Amino acid sequence: MASLRSCGVKVPDEIPVAGYDNYRVIAETLFPPLTTVDLPGSAMAVRAAQSLMALITGVAVRTTRRACPTPNLCRSPGRSAGTVG
Repeated sequence: MASLRSCGVKVPDEIPVAGYDNYRVIAETLFPPLTTVDLPGSAMAVRAAQSLMALITGVAVRTTRRACPTPNLCRSPGRSAGTVG
């Protein structure tokens, strides 16, 4: 974001910027604060462990995608991340 500002680009007015993984130490200290997707690491670990235990015990595991909720944490004023136009 600093590089964009140094080129005269207004964040988030001219270009929205969003992060991934909600690394709060960085996301909350940037200016403007960084909107992020909150990666549900604990839920993903639980699902992975459950699948691993099923495989170890011989239970059939479906190889389908499993969705975990990933809330967006909007921290900056102005346009939301992903807004076009």
